[in-house]
Amino acid sequence: MERRFGSSGWVSCVSFSLVVAALSAGSFGCARNRAVAPSHGEGALPVDLVRQAREFSGRGESHRAEQYFLAALDAGASPEKIYPELIDACIRGGRLGSASVHVDKRLRERPDDLDLLRLSISLEEGLGHEKRALARAEQLTASPLLIAEQQLFLAGYFERAGQTNRALEYFHLYMQRRPESERPAWVAEAVSRLESSGKASPVPFESSSDKAAEHD
Repeated sequence: MERRFGSSGWVSCVSFSLVVAALSAGSFGCARNRAVAPSHGEGALPVDLVRQAREFSGRGESHRAEQYFLAALDAGASPEKIYPELIDACIRGGRLGSASVHVDKRLRERPDDLDLLRLSISLEEGLGHEKRALARAEQLTASPLLIAEQQLFLAGYFERAGQTNRALEYFHLYMQRRPESERPAWVAEAVSRLESSGKASPVPFESSSDKAAEHD
């Protein structure tokens, strides 16, 4: 089954556990600026290049799949269709460095794509790029269009980053939008753990929107 981000067309967001699994593969090849010329040669049709790319991806040949997907882009294939599969092929091949390069390039074209930002955070976190992950997280928090699941993602990210107060902020924002019956059981456990850890500020919870309102 093809994995996608909702209506945006992006492949399903990489969970932290998947990032760790990909890291264990130990293969972090850097993406090339342009595709190595595939065997089709000059003038190959995008549809043929994509077909070959998918075949290589299905066989687990991530490098070759990347080359053909990039060649398809150069030949005029739709970026909206190619980038999700290109990034997914790199991730499934354990090549998070290459995936990150492609995500960064796509974000320059679509800076407001929240699902892509979320994917970037997971990739940078998995690669150990703490400052880059945090910068992407700040970019995501700045959006006024966050849905509940994105707030929950940010809560988990900030908890792993050791930012207890911000983790609690986003857990609370999420809980305000989801009734208890619809929340995963681990959410209440995480909030209880964070609140009893002694690291959280003793001041009452205050959301980012509340803080912004004070400065209006």
